[in-house]
Amino acid sequence: MQQFDNIEQGSQEWHDLRAKYIRTASRTPVVLGLSPFSKVDKLAQEIKFGIKPYYSAAMRQGNDLEEMVRELANEALKDEFIPTVGVNGEYLASLDGINLDQDTIIEIKVSEKTYTDIENNKIPDYYLAQIHHQMMVFETVKTAFLVAYNPKINKLIFSKPITRNETFQRHVDRIKTAWSEFDEFIASYELPEADKIDDTKSLSLAKELFEISEKKKLLDAREKEIKDWNRQKKEELIKTKNPTWNDLYPDLLS
Repeated sequence: MQQFDNIEQGSQEWHDLRAKYIRTASRTPVVLGLSPFSKVDKLAQEIKFGIKPYYSAAMRQGNDLEEMVRELANEALKDEFIPTVGVNGEYLASLDGINLDQDTIIEIKVSEKTYTDIENNKIPDYYLAQIHHQMMVFETVKTAFLVAYNPKINKLIFSKPITRNETFQRHVDRIKTAWSEFDEFIASYELPEADKIDDTKSLSLAKELFEISEKKKLLDAREKEIKDWNRQKKEELIKTKNPTWNDLYPDLLS
């Protein structure tokens, strides 16, 4: 098993690795037919034709809050969890956190629904499949927790421990069979005619949205940097751009 602690999840290097090893933990619920978020044809379009999946506001919020939730989990479990990526054979798993002993992992979800599910002693089968895949890749892991954070009430909850019990190997076999069947499906899969017509436009739009997102990240970082400046430094910046201190608000409205 190869472990990549230095690859930041979401980076181009991480995307390249996922393109090389398509059998990822987050995709496993899809090939098993368990995911409420995507279907096998959409996954085939992403992998075979490069059509990017929809990136929702909820997913963005989850990514934004992940580090904070991980710190809360560290405090609650009295352990230190770090994100990492691993490859075992043809299978890849990106972990929200693995402890230093490499025997426990956490999978973080920022979701009111998942929080309620765990509160009711339920682990959604699609998340359970994702975690079984992660444990299959990281063979030293003995225990996993689904961790849900509810942003409305600012509370964290942990699922019951997920372990390598007597049914674990059956889940692993099911995952491997599903991926073999998906390989056969994707080999002969072609885009529906309507999608072929819109494909170029979709890819162009996806690229444009990505570029806007990247620009926003840079602007947000710059805004945060300037907010931390003292008053004198801020005034000096204003003088370089607007030396006469004109009221620019009417120009913004025009």
